[in-house]
Amino acid sequence: MNKWSPERAIMLPWIVLFLSVPTSQADMPSIKASPGENVTINSTFAVHPNESSSISIWWKWKPVDEVAEIEIFLHHGTSDIISNTRFSNRLIVTGNINVGVSSLLINNVTSLDSGIFTCEHRLTARVISQISLSVRLLEEQETKICPTGNVVTRIIGTIFLIMIIGVMIMYIVGTKTRKDRSDNSLNDEPGGQNLLNVICPESGTERGLE
Repeated sequence: MNKWSPERAIMLPWIVLFLSVPTSQADMPSIKASPGENVTINSTFAVHPNESSSISIWWKWKPVDEVAEIEIFLHHGTSDIISNTRFSNRLIVTGNINVGVSSLLINNVTSLDSGIFTCEHRLTARVISQISLSVRLLEEQETKICPTGNVVTRIIGTIFLIMIIGVMIMYIVGTKTRKDRSDNSLNDEPGGQNLLNVICPESGTERGLE
C-alpha cells in the first residue's frame, strides 16, 4: 500500500472544502408558495447504522438580501431543539432522522419567510442540502386582487372615447359658427335682404326683386 504523501495531505483540506461548498442559487431547488399556505421542506442524507444515535443535524435560514444565517432547528442524538425565531410557533419537524430524512413543516407562511433553508451536518459543518423558498402572490391571484392590466386598458379606452367625442363636438360647433358668420355677412351686403327674399320668400313680405 502506498504511503500517504505530503502532497496528498496538502490537497485533503481543499477537497473537503470543495465538497462542503453549497450549491449555487441558480441550481438550488426552489419552492414557491402563496401567503397563508403550509410548506414542507425536505432533506435526505445517508446514515451509517452505527451513527444513528449520534446524528447531529442543523437547520438554518438565511432571509432574502441578508448574509447571516439564523439557526432555527437542531437535532442532536435523541433531542430536538427549536430556536426562538419567527418560525417557533409555526414549525413542525417531521421525518425519521435515524434513516436520513429530516423535514420542516412551516405553517401559514408569509413573504417574510422567503429565503434559503440549509440542512447541515453540525459536527462536520457539511451542507447536506439547500432549498430556496419564495413566498409571494401567484400571477393569477395578483390579477384577481389588482387587475392592473384590465384597469389600464379601460382607462386608455375611456380617454380615447372622450377624445373622439371632443373632436366631434368641436367640429359641430365650428361648422355652426362658420354658418352663422356666413349668414350675417350676407345680411350686411347691399341687396342681401332682397336676395334672401328670393331664395326664401316665406321669410319676408316681399316676393321678388324691386
